[in-house]
Amino acid sequence: MKAWSRSLAILSVLALAPMSAFAQENTSLFNTDNLYISLAGLYVMPEDSELSTEVLGHTVTSDLSMKSGIGFLAALGFGDDVGLRGEIELGRRSVDFDKLNGLTVSGPTANGSIEGSIPYDGSISTWTVMANGIGATEVWQLRPYIGAGVGFALADAKEEAQSWQFGNTVLASDGGDASDTMLAYQIMFGVAYPMSESAEIRLGYRYFGTNEGEFDGIKTSLSSHNVEFGIRFRF
Repeated sequence: MKAWSRSLAILSVLALAPMSAFAQENTSLFNTDNLYISLAGLYVMPEDSELSTEVLGHTVTSDLSMKSGIGFLAALGFGDDVGLRGEIELGRRSVDFDKLNGLTVSGPTANGSIEGSIPYDGSISTWTVMANGIGATEVWQLRPYIGAGVGFALADAKEEAQSWQFGNTVLASDGGDASDTMLAYQIMFGVAYPMSESAEIRLGYRYFGTNEGEFDGIKTSLSSHNVEFGIRFRF
């Protein structure tokens, strides 16, 4: 937790640096020349998540694979087009479950594993609030950028009612939903192209991840690769 606190403090300094420099050069903090809004769509490619839970003193684990999904980002920021800028970002990602891969049981009286996969119906939607620090430069008419962010993710997982048949045995689930709030982080890079003095479009990549959360007794973390296409407007 101390490491997360240090990361958040460092990023906050980076995010506020452009505002501090601008304030020294201007008598009014209400000058909006360096304010901007940013909007983007996401193509989300989730990594497999390891699920773990405790059953009768034993640890049961399985890998959950998920299908690709979509998302969006909206940010309010402050800083120069070329140089350092900081922003507060609201985001949402939504993906569907695909299947459970394998099962492992370990504990004082039983140890073993089962190979194979079974289909698993459900979905997970994640709202995020992130503080990002971004640095950009200019090469010819392009603006390559790189950045990082930390914040919070509120994830809501929903399991559909479903059943599985193993030989003559049928197992069924009534479904349900559970949610948790986790610490989140991301790294990003890409390239932007200025369309005018006040607008630019961008194409980029983001890696997004969280720490471990708990959903109705099942522990897991989330991570995904994200391709983004966005536009940024300066006030």
